[in-house]
Amino acid sequence: MKKSIFNYIFFILGIVLLFQGCVKESFEGDDLGDTGTTFLKTPDGEVVVHWLSPFTDKKKVNLFNLFKDAHNSAELNASNTVTLLVNPAIIDEYNEANETSFEVLPASFFTWAPTDVVTYSGNNVSVAFGNGQLYGDIAINLDGSKWTDLAQKYALAFEVKETGGISPSSAMADTIVVELGLKNTWDGVYKWTGTLTDNTSATITHISGPYGEQYGDYELELQTVGETKVAMFDPILWSDFMYPMYSGGWSGYGSFAPVFEFDKATNKIISVTNYYGQPAGNTRSAQLDPSGENYYDPETKTIKVKYFMLQPSAVTAAPHIRASIDEEFVFVKGR
Repeated sequence: MKKSIFNYIFFILGIVLLFQGCVKESFEGDDLGDTGTTFLKTPDGEVVVHWLSPFTDKKKVNLFNLFKDAHNSAELNASNTVTLLVNPAIIDEYNEANETSFEVLPASFFTWAPTDVVTYSGNNVSVAFGNGQLYGDIAINLDGSKWTDLAQKYALAFEVKETGGISPSSAMADTIVVELGLKNTWDGVYKWTGTLTDNTSATITHISGPYGEQYGDYELELQTVGETKVAMFDPILWSDFMYPMYSGGWSGYGSFAPVFEFDKATNKIISVTNYYGQPAGNTRSAQLDPSGENYYDPETKTIKVKYFMLQPSAVTAAPHIRASIDEEFVFVKGR
């Protein structure tokens, strides 16, 4: 199981409270003045994710920035040129390491957006710091009319080749991958509640109840996987496309995450399938329960849906329904 954030909440709070009692009221050190080290930093980290709403015109997208953390006035105005290399091979390595399927953003989809600080020549990006300039914003002009497949996600990757005499910070990334994806109407972060009946185990229940009693709302993501489809992604317990549940402890159904398909004209849910296949290797699949309301209300941004998890390997008698699920998703915010 991937690390669960909420398992550490109370531990962290205890540590914070302990150290608060030990903090001095003021710092009694020396002002650095014109001393200190200037560092080059990547404030956005080594993986930057941009989820964009669909558009048909051209839009400037700020991919990420570099930061020259100057610690004295002389360094603030000193000239330093940092060089990046656009390296598509990094994306292949990234896909293999993370089991993702990003494609290199086609050259026909965008043009670079140069500034007085950042210039582009072929696959080289130059960031010229100096005269008080601390940030270099790497950006593109993206043509939304070229991006018609919402299911396809793209990426651009950069390698830091020269730091221009600036010391890299200890947390600075050598490579930067920028993920780009389009969101459909139903994409977002939702408050998730519901009921779950597992026909093979009476101890298994919907996780939103016991979690809510201890920590508050369980918020899930519905992520775009097609023009009219979203897949359940659990950022709390599994950090993956996985269905979390409770069985005397925090758990989940492996190789199972529902994918909801909507009718664009009516907002009705027309199918529920399993992200890992119909069926997955463990025979789990999903099926819409027609007795549910099964719709998205655009005014309240609420989804109500009933569906089944089928598993012939566990329930041999047709129709092989292992779990009956009745849920509500209330939109909280965009991703």
